[in-house]
Amino acid sequence: ANETQNDALYLSCLAIDQAGNMQVIYPAQWDAPEDAALIAPQSELIIPRAEDGVKFAVNGSGFIEIVPITSVDSLRNALRGLQEIASSRGVSRGYIGLDGTESLGILNELLGDFDRISRSASLRVIDADARETVVDGGAIALTSTVIEVAEA
Repeated sequence: ANETQNDALYLSCLAIDQAGNMQVIYPAQWDAPEDAALIAPQSELIIPRAEDGVKFAVNGSGFIEIVPITSVDSLRNALRGLQEIASSRGVSRGYIGLDGTESLGILNELLGDFDRISRSASLRVIDADARETVVDGGAIALTSTVIEVAEA
């Protein structure tokens, strides 16, 4: 891998409402989601990106949790699963809302990606039991911000 790839990060971002409905708000380009998720070193990103042609809007009131996920390698399996869902709906760009079954499938793919990235990024977890899911905090980072939306 070249130096840019070694220093790059990948970003995905989810929005989860208080009923547990999940929406992928980044990446929003489904023709090449791994490329869209790649963030080059020394760059900045504001989402939603103008070139994606989408806006993040909510209806009603309640709480929304925004969960950005950064990793040192692509969340390849989860992004491919999301790309398949987008393709089945005829969507090439924009947000993808997931139903309960789809959400569980994507969460399972995310855990698999976390384990794969963590095992390859760290010598500390190489001896971990293969039946365990491993998450290396140096390879994957999740944060969570809860936003309250109130009707005016």
